[in-house]
Amino acid sequence: MNLDGFLAREGRDVILRRSTGQYPNRPWADVPLRAFVRGLRPEEMRPGVQKNQQMMICSDREMLAAAWPAPPRHGDRVIDGDRTMTVIEAERMIWRGSTRYNIRIEG
Repeated sequence: MNLDGFLAREGRDVILRRSTGQYPNRPWADVPLRAFVRGLRPEEMRPGVQKNQQMMICSDREMLAAAWPAPPRHGDRVIDGDRTMTVIEAERMIWRGSTRYNIRIEG
């Protein structure tokens, strides 16, 4: 199964958000995307990684279509329903021919 098929079946809709200005008039760049969010695996635990952090897996497809300023970076926000989380780090990789981001989030 390709990444888009996996995300369609196993993922959920979230919003990836980046601040594009200064407080107090902080405009946002938002991109809705499909993502798979899970807890961290034991092999992903290392110094500096907190137990309350999660891994979000997503494609770059929606970011490119919306001309969103990829890649995700530290400090970006993920809005998942009524919950807002912060991006800690993002790793770009190619998975079965698609660009995939593994994004560590907390919040």
